[in-house]
Amino acid sequence: MITFLFLMIFSSDPTINLISDRGIPVSEAIFIAEDMVIADDQFFVLDAKSFLLVKMDKNGKQLAKAGGRGQGPGEFFNPWSVAAGDGKIFVGDIYKIHVFNATNLQFEDQIKVVNNSPSLLYDQGELFLGLVNYPNAKDGVYVYDFDGNVRRTFYDCQCEDPPYLAMQAGRLYVLSHLEYRVDVFDRLGKPLNGIALKPSGQYKEVIPFEPMRKKMGDSYATYLKWLSKFSKPSRVAVSDGFLWVCFGELQNDLRSTNYYVDIYDLSNNSKVVSWKKMNGRLYRGGEKAWFIEETPQSDGGYGLEIKGYRVERKP
Repeated sequence: MITFLFLMIFSSDPTINLISDRGIPVSEAIFIAEDMVIADDQFFVLDAKSFLLVKMDKNGKQLAKAGGRGQGPGEFFNPWSVAAGDGKIFVGDIYKIHVFNATNLQFEDQIKVVNNSPSLLYDQGELFLGLVNYPNAKDGVYVYDFDGNVRRTFYDCQCEDPPYLAMQAGRLYVLSHLEYRVDVFDRLGKPLNGIALKPSGQYKEVIPFEPMRKKMGDSYATYLKWLSKFSKPSRVAVSDGFLWVCFGELQNDLRSTNYYVDIYDLSNNSKVVSWKKMNGRLYRGGEKAWFIEETPQSDGGYGLEIKGYRVERKP
């Protein structure tokens, strides 16, 4: 278990405290942390700009790396997400999932899937993928075995991005970005109680789905300028009975993004933290919600820190 000194910070609910770890400086240059997973007290960060999977210890020191740009075995073309389980690390890419040994990041295998950049989870020998633009099939959740066979499918959504997935205690949480909800299933696909995301006063407008479809046909710059008017839920994580929802707001420069979180108590689906500005994106991490945050340096530049957060109920 990764443990650090912690700091008690904000909460909009008087019955809870939000606890933050002291940040872990990242010693190796990470340009765009597209996804991260924690396994055996080690961090596996997927850098979408350098096309690398980087393994770091609990102090942020690099232990190994793999990948590189290309379409050969173990090379990345458009890496999207990373998952861990049974001593392996899985990286979702276009039309394939790369399999690496978690100890040394040696490439082991490649699982073919027909999709565009999956949102990826591993659980009990199966790979859960959130897919969009799946040829001749509906968007939703597809469950694969290691031979590339689809074992089952469920969840029909209207999504522009792959529905983001999180799992804890046998429950699968599926974020529908444009419909502003989190649907909940057991691991076999049986629907459970979902959560409608409750707008905070600071939200920008909700993204209208049909106009977004039309804007996708315009130039990319026009699309980005239009999208900057909205707050978009982009990621979810589940930690110790609480659901974390991360929102991204594209700024007027069309380059930078501000991130905010809402936190829901899953015992009653009530919101306990509302629209807290964060210094980075949300990543899944089991017992904690994790962020890779920008921190100012003495030379005037910025470094990166990995920081874990947890919710604590007051006695």
